[in-house]
Amino acid sequence: MRAAVVLRSVIYRTLAVALAALAVLSTIMPAPAFAADSDQSVKTVRVGWLVNNEGFQDGTPGERLSGWGYEYLQTLSYYTPGWRYEYVSGTFTELMDMLEAGEIDLMPNISYSEERAQKLLFSSNPEGTERYYIYAKPDRDDLAKGDPQALQGLTIGYNPDVMQTFVGQQWLTNEGITCTYREYDGGSVLFDALANDEVDAVIMNDTISSPDASPMFYVGSSDYYFAVPKSRPDLMNDINAAMTSIARVNPRYIDEVKSNYSAQNSGSSSLNGPERSWLKANNNTITLGYITGKLPYCNEDEGSKIEGSLASLATTLHDKFGITVKTVAFDSYKMMSKALSKESIDVALPVYRDYWFAEQTGVVQSISLGTISLTAIHTGSNLNKDLQNIACTKSSFVNKNALESLFPAATVTEYQSDDEAFDALRKGTAHCIVAPSSRVKTIGDRYDLEDCETTELPDTCELSVLDFARKTRAVGNHQQGHHQCRRIALRKQFLLHVVHGPGIQHASIPLSQPHRHCSYPHRYVVGRHRPAHLGARARSNRAQKSRCCQRR
Repeated sequence: MRAAVVLRSVIYRTLAVALAALAVLSTIMPAPAFAADSDQSVKTVRVGWLVNNEGFQDGTPGERLSGWGYEYLQTLSYYTPGWRYEYVSGTFTELMDMLEAGEIDLMPNISYSEERAQKLLFSSNPEGTERYYIYAKPDRDDLAKGDPQALQGLTIGYNPDVMQTFVGQQWLTNEGITCTYREYDGGSVLFDALANDEVDAVIMNDTISSPDASPMFYVGSSDYYFAVPKSRPDLMNDINAAMTSIARVNPRYIDEVKSNYSAQNSGSSSLNGPERSWLKANNNTITLGYITGKLPYCNEDEGSKIEGSLASLATTLHDKFGITVKTVAFDSYKMMSKALSKESIDVALPVYRDYWFAEQTGVVQSISLGTISLTAIHTGSNLNKDLQNIACTKSSFVNKNALESLFPAATVTEYQSDDEAFDALRKGTAHCIVAPSSRVKTIGDRYDLEDCETTELPDTCELSVLDFARKTRAVGNHQQGHHQCRRIALRKQFLLHVVHGPGIQHASIPLSQPHRHCSYPHRYVVGRHRPAHLGARARSNRAQKSRCCQRR
């Protein structure tokens, strides 16, 4: 194994320990400084709470609260001297009036303007950037073509006195669009008006969204800030210092906390016209191919149905879109790829996600279904040496192409079956097998790993769904070839939308990652695990027991 891998492993562990230490220190250090200081008075901070802003500020004050805006406020309070929040509900217009009058002390997510700056103090650094869109229902195929002139004469909803409305209306004017405007208070109310056909489209930012609305036109963006009355410079000093401390620990904090609520920010999970047409032409059915014998991810049960964590994909397609899902089990990726190319199945899963390999083999891959950690099952005490000679099978999640990408200096040998691969490991023909960490227990139920070293690697890989994408030659005549290519294009579009979209992306497909509670690689024993730094477990006294022999 090359030295770079050893160095990378050390760096990964060092970074993990350092980040964990920073996170712990950043959590506990403010407590002695503020709470334990008897001279430190508590600051009650009256913060504006926007009603009808699901995803950003969820819930009603006095009850359970959540949302990425709420989480940011809580994190901010961990770094500010003695802060205690008092939440005041209202619409945006009401809360801004109260803020300017000093009746509340803090508003998050406020766009800067010279007019507002005359009455308010803004944080030195922005919280983040919000983007503004004109949203419409997904079935508005006339708007989906991207021509702004399709907006002529429509009724467009908006929220009053907010930056996205100013920017959006200016964009419409610049495009020469004449339309009717209708005012609504609150983002959720605005999307409800769209859903109820009270308006044709709405102007809204990407802070909140709706599963039944699609962003059709991007109209602009602006940074947003924390804002306090000019009479409270003490609060702004606390905010600026706290934001600097948060950025020092995690510069991407706001992006990450927003992503936790991204189901509300990711646009539509409804089907558009071409997708519905494709489904109708295919009897509202998708045929899904998968590799069997790969629990906890997927397997064919006794009733010839898919079982395992990826079965939730089929369930979500049915529950969310009313799609009938047929499943076909395969023993190897070669057989599944052949079925995909012949269009006897529509999509295939799970596969190692690699854009270069996808391009070379003429397939389209979805976004990641999940990131999985990897474990090396090896026979010697020198992991670096054992990773020079790796065995895999034609049905391995981490297949030969993936292994050659992850370990370019290794010799990777592909075997017909798991039995042959483990037999090669036992005989010393191969020195290592790389598997998803969450499959080690399942593998250990079939093969005796007691005399093997099993070490979690710093490397990870992503799983995705594939669709065949090669251009099909015209068969018989040009029109027939055109229909064939159109069929593939529609299927590809459907794959990208449904599997990429929030209906599936946020289906919580459990690609389990066992034993992630510490930063050390682990040696696994069936039924329990042991950190590698504690040393190998004592070998069995069964001296004649061969390594990695199959459990019959």
